[in-house]
Amino acid sequence: MANGFSAFILAVVSTMLAGALAGLPASSSQPAPGGDIQPAPGGSREWQAVASEEQPTEFPAVPSLPEPGEWWEDELSVEYFQEATVEKYLTKTAEPPYFWLYDDTAKLARIARRLFTRTEQQENFSLALLIENSEETQEEEALGQRILPNLFFDLVRVDDIRYTGTFYENGVKLTRAFAGEASKDWKNILLEPESYALLQQKVQELTEDNRRMLPSWLCMMHRSRMVKVTVTGTTGQSAVYLSPGYISPGYNAIFLEDICPNVEGPGVSTHQTSLPDAAQVEIEFNNGLVFRIFYTENQVLVTTNDTEFGLLYQTWDYTFAINHYAANQGTLRTG
Repeated sequence: MANGFSAFILAVVSTMLAGALAGLPASSSQPAPGGDIQPAPGGSREWQAVASEEQPTEFPAVPSLPEPGEWWEDELSVEYFQEATVEKYLTKTAEPPYFWLYDDTAKLARIARRLFTRTEQQENFSLALLIENSEETQEEEALGQRILPNLFFDLVRVDDIRYTGTFYENGVKLTRAFAGEASKDWKNILLEPESYALLQQKVQELTEDNRRMLPSWLCMMHRSRMVKVTVTGTTGQSAVYLSPGYISPGYNAIFLEDICPNVEGPGVSTHQTSLPDAAQVEIEFNNGLVFRIFYTENQVLVTTNDTEFGLLYQTWDYTFAINHYAANQGTLRTG
């Protein structure tokens, strides 16, 4: 990501990742942007600059996954999650899934595509440590006390359904949230002790890996709920992009990767509302939530219209990527 837009295009297939994602998981300990949002209408379509007279490119509709049954086992099985989710991305009929580990104290996200693999031979996005030799329990106390209270994870499917997990002594509480629905349901999952010990070890190792840290709010955004993005470069040049719902596979991933920079350390709460001489991205969601992100040569500031504070990070120069989108006045295409 440090190489910006062009580097990510080369990396997206090999990493199957993208910085992505308005509403935040309920496990956040501080006020977080967003509430319950209804999904935007419409099918899959390439984002189009308003200034362009070209017709938007049509893409196949985003796949609708089967109606879930006993969801935590069925939906997270290799047959269901890997084939119905990952394979649709690999065949370019859907966006990639996203696995994130969040540090709510530092306001950081880390890519967690291999967090639940048991062996090096298992594929990215394997959920072996979460579903093998595990069982559901109706007894809340069976999970024990909460551990790792500042950490939680998100597993985001191609249709923007997400599973959010928090850690307890004997397993995890897994919450499922459908895009655009206020209701959430949850399961208490007891994990086999040896598997859970390995998972906790991998969590610890990932939190100590500072090579790739991202602003957490930008990774928590629901990509299916974005309806308008205004990009303003450092020169003042501006472009507006509209989305009638899901946008095309590939473009969404690349765009969100470019606006979600690698940062040097934790986010600092601030009452600043802008940065001087900054490039800017404004993202509007279909519940009225607005993200405003400011980029300078060494800082990025993330603000929203429903929090009393923003998050300021030290980073590298990402203004060139933002300037690219601001200068593009045609329909943006990807390979």
